[in-house]
Amino acid sequence: MQASDIATISHVIEQVQEAAFALKFAAGQSQEGIEAEYTSSLFDIMELYVDSDQAITSFRNAFRRVANDAFNATAEIGWTDSGNEPPVSEELQTWVNGEIETEIGNIDSLFADLRELRKTGTDDEQNAFIANKAEGYAGALIGIYNYAKMSAKPEQDGEWEFGDTDHCDTCADLNGQVHPLNWFVDNGYIPQQRGSEALDCGGWNCQCVIRDPKTKEQLIP
Repeated sequence: MQASDIATISHVIEQVQEAAFALKFAAGQSQEGIEAEYTSSLFDIMELYVDSDQAITSFRNAFRRVANDAFNATAEIGWTDSGNEPPVSEELQTWVNGEIETEIGNIDSLFADLRELRKTGTDDEQNAFIANKAEGYAGALIGIYNYAKMSAKPEQDGEWEFGDTDHCDTCADLNGQVHPLNWFVDNGYIPQQRGSEALDCGGWNCQCVIRDPKTKEQLIP
């Protein structure tokens, strides 16, 4: 291996590490702010991979790092936005850890697709794929936020309300129902949770919310 090759590899790895470590969440940052920063970091990591000829390992590890940090930061913000002090409860942390493991389990297939795209895709195809995947992965954070916020006030009553979109049978049945927030959590009914197994729509285009049944204040998200 030439010295120039070693220098190139080192530079790429340094860029990947910078993309991963750039994800620094400030106290009081909003869920939307974290999602935007997460989307940008994921895009950078995938773009660096397809623009290089390096092995997957460092890029995949960087992706895992930012996923872990974003999920945990989002859960803490959902918890504190409900008026609780950090850290989150042990039960919530256990759930978040499970969601992180599930998300990380999807990364190998993602990078397999990226590897093929690196070989055969045009610049436009690569950019479109990366942008779509970054937005899709970051979209999982709203489900984390909502779950954490609901877990923080389990006994508070909430009323499920339709959003401005087409509705699945599950959301249609839930519309107008009033229950303690832990009832919704226990049954897996988390508004806007992408990939939901409890909602017939899978939560992919869900815009439902939960309101205070008396004041109509929006509680979730």
